[in-house]
Amino acid sequence: YVAYRGMTEFPEIGQVGRSLVAGDYDMLSKPGEVARLHAGLGQLFGEAGQLNPDELRTRSWQVGVRERAYYVVGAHMAQVIDQELGRPALIETIRKGPSSFVETYNSLVEDSQKIPEI
Repeated sequence: YVAYRGMTEFPEIGQVGRSLVAGDYDMLSKPGEVARLHAGLGQLFGEAGQLNPDELRTRSWQVGVRERAYYVVGAHMAQVIDQELGRPALIETIRKGPSSFVETYNSLVEDSQKIPEI
């Protein structure tokens, strides 16, 4: 998210970064893509308790890493926190750890946009 935000101030760095993140920035700028990846994570997290460890690892890798859901949805979550509460709150939320990050994001969005806590 930090590099994504920096693109507006440092476009030349953004072009380098864009090639390094395999289109994450483009997906982040498209609400439909964010929604699609968010839905994929929601499904994965919702089924996590029913999957054996190998299935969970395989699906997590596919959805989260190969399809870039962890990165794009995580950046979107940071963006929401930053826009709604401000940069100091985002920094503090990240400092407190992943659970705080998810809880804070979930407190700011409608039920349909919440990230399941597993």
